[in-house]
Amino acid sequence: MLDTLTEEQLQAAANAAAQGAHFRQALWPHCNYVGRDVGPERMKTRIHPGDQMLLHSLKHFHEINKPLSQYFNVALQQHHAAQQILRHFFPAPPETLKVLDFACGYGRLLRFLSLSIPPENIWAAEIQEEAVNFVVNEYGVNGLLSETDPAGFNPEQRFDFIWVASLFSHLPEPLFPGLGWQAAQSPEPQRCAVLQRA
Repeated sequence: MLDTLTEEQLQAAANAAAQGAHFRQALWPHCNYVGRDVGPERMKTRIHPGDQMLLHSLKHFHEINKPLSQYFNVALQQHHAAQQILRHFFPAPPETLKVLDFACGYGRLLRFLSLSIPPENIWAAEIQEEAVNFVVNEYGVNGLLSETDPAGFNPEQRFDFIWVASLFSHLPEPLFPGLGWQAAQSPEPQRCAVLQRA
């Protein structure tokens, strides 16, 4: 039956499944690092219809179970990696900690990061305005519309922790030096920029 569905219908079916009680119950035990006062009702599992990370898998598998599993598994892996690095530099993250998720897409990482760090302390940067609007409304984080040339991105503030995942593989090499903007502005030993190539 799924073989006859359009990509839009597959996305809608996957989104419905992700927001279902059974899926949420299975996902919640894997949400580590959440705040003490955070319960499963705070977990947002809605996926934007334009989220390329899910759409690519739906197109490849033409069913919803493998793409959903892959989408959330990668999100959890990314969140665990970010948290491990973050807590290496900040064993007890201060209340004033400022985090930037650069090239955040539609918030695959932010859905979990916003459960462990106050959303008002998280900034999400992306060149897709629709994606910025989505993560701001869905997760309560601060949005920053980015530039196609990373060197032109100027958030006018410093961040303690910067996460850049899966961006380098999508950029031509001449643009790489522009990604040093924040790292160069944050020389203090208690600041960290994580730039992941793939």
